[in-house]
Amino acid sequence: MPESLEKLNLLLLTTKKSRIVQRDGIRLENLRYFHLNLVAYIGESITIRYDPNDLTEIWVYDEQNKCICKAVCEEFQDQCITYEELKKIRTNRKKDLKKEINYKVKNAHQVINKIEEPKTNKEKKTKLKFKFYENE
Repeated sequence: MPESLEKLNLLLLTTKKSRIVQRDGIRLENLRYFHLNLVAYIGESITIRYDPNDLTEIWVYDEQNKCICKAVCEEFQDQCITYEELKKIRTNRKKDLKKEINYKVKNAHQVINKIEEPKTNKEKKTKLKFKFYENE
């Protein structure tokens, strides 16, 4: 049995990636993870290990495999979300956004057509207003 939780995580969390710490934390799969200990590592390369079945937290290690912290995703901190669930959420969100955009484009075309219709009627009326006299 490993001596500490950090060593156990090194053994069990096999999914690892290299990242550079940014001002707002670490990004993984477009999610932001943050912990106050990361402030000292801004701009430095670190290794993260995580469980694909729980993307709410990642374990952060320095280049010597020393555990820095457990960073948490604030967006999903109260729930357990898998990578597959995250993909489904994003796919559904994209579908909803496409529907909304298509609806707004359709409405915009209807408004444009309503605005253009009176212009064509005015043009026809102006053509009818011209009178020709015999003297000309």
